[in-house]
Amino acid sequence: MRLRPFQPGEDFDALARWDGDRRTHALWCANRFAYPLSREAFEIALADSARKWGAGAYMLTLDGGEPAAFVCFSADARKREGFLTFLLVNPALRGQGVGTEAVRQLTRHAFEIMGLRAVRLNVFDVNAPARRCYEKAGFAECGGEEEPFLFEDERWRRVAMRCEAKGLRRLGRAAPLLGIAASALAAVLAVTLLGSTGLDHPDVDPARIKSGAMLSHLRDGRYFNLTDVYPGPWDTAEFAPSWHALGRFAQLRLFAREERGVREDMPLMLLWHENELVEACFLPGGEDGYPCFADGMGQDSFSLTREQARFLCTFVPRGHGGYYLCTPAGEQV
Repeated sequence: MRLRPFQPGEDFDALARWDGDRRTHALWCANRFAYPLSREAFEIALADSARKWGAGAYMLTLDGGEPAAFVCFSADARKREGFLTFLLVNPALRGQGVGTEAVRQLTRHAFEIMGLRAVRLNVFDVNAPARRCYEKAGFAECGGEEEPFLFEDERWRRVAMRCEAKGLRRLGRAAPLLGIAASALAAVLAVTLLGSTGLDHPDVDPARIKSGAMLSHLRDGRYFNLTDVYPGPWDTAEFAPSWHALGRFAQLRLFAREERGVREDMPLMLLWHENELVEACFLPGGEDGYPCFADGMGQDSFSLTREQARFLCTFVPRGHGGYYLCTPAGEQV
């Protein structure tokens, strides 16, 4: 199974079918989304979560590509903790370990790539299957909220659960070395899954692409901080393979900037400050040594906070040249 970014255009219909009745809807999202699910409202809600908390939406797929589970995850760089917000499994696949696998893949990425110390979540006490799923993935109860969630004539209690990066964090000084090894492994995985995320754009002059400021910072096997390239005020960096992969809010902000000289299918990076777009950098992909960005799971749509925007560069030969694959390497030092 493979975890990839949620793609509204391709995945929403499946998610809407899984949503089921009102009780099922309330169990997995606590009515944070209106019932029944609306494509437009859902996309807006996801984009809002991404801007406010850096939350990412993912879809776990079977080996044949069939959607199996939807999950949302965010991270607090200062506390070095992640939060699993939503999990919804395809009803036809429930009871087969699909939800557990989705959670395990997320926590593995959180600990080994993002360098987080723990991942937390809340689950309703009446949702016994979900609680068993989280326990199998390594979570344990750590409290809860006394204020009940009301659903019709029922009163549900939120149970807090937590999973810690025990082995990795206990290694102390050895942890950075493991982080380097994990990042290198992630880079190899990303090359295998993605190859070059860039496209051939001979009509684009790299001299006028703002991402060209990165070139002097890229070295094979070395790290670079995005703040060294863009020191101005920004709090979140968003990466996407194309304009179409962005949420509607980001699309509108990008359109309002009237960026010229690039096509909508070019990879790009957006820098945000307090929910306002402050910089849009288009990436010529694998040409002329430019960087290609992918997270530790090989996905090319993801967001990082300013503190998390530290990358490991791996040079990937291609033809007579090549490009730099840049993967997150934990907090800046």
